This record gives sequence, C-alpha cells and structure tokens, in this order.
Amino acid sequence: MAKGIVTRIASEYDLRRGLAKEEIDFGLALNFGEMRYGNVGSETRLDFTVTGPAVNLAARIEALTRTAMEPVLL
Repeated sequence: MAKGIVTRIASEYDLRRGLAKEEIDFGLALNFGEMRYGNVGSETRLDFTVTGPAVNLAARIEALTRTAMEPVLL
C-alpha cells in the first residue's frame, strides 16, 4: 500500500511540475499500537481525531522522513 501511495504522489509531482505548481511535501510513517479515535469537541464543532502513544510515535517518525530524505519510514 505504501508503495502505491509513493507512486501516486510521484505522478502528482510530474503533473504539478508540468503546470509550474509547487510540489507536495510528502512523508509517510507506518506504525502500529494502541490508539483511540473518534469525534472530539462540542455540539457546535466536532473534529475527528486519533490519539495515543502509537499516533505520537508515528508523527515523530513521519517528521524523520525529511531528515532521512526517504518518503516512507516504518
């Protein structure tokens, strides 16, 4: 699945380059573990969110994709 996403983003890069548009900054982190998901907020404003240690670690791993210059890290 990750390989397909990277291929799709590469196609999008080519399209955007041809239109002289900015490239998409892209990084993907794959992680597993316990998490909670659902709507958080009030009656007037709800946001769907995912929280938990596994989510925080995935966010840190994704940030490393820039440093490692790799689009996908596990």
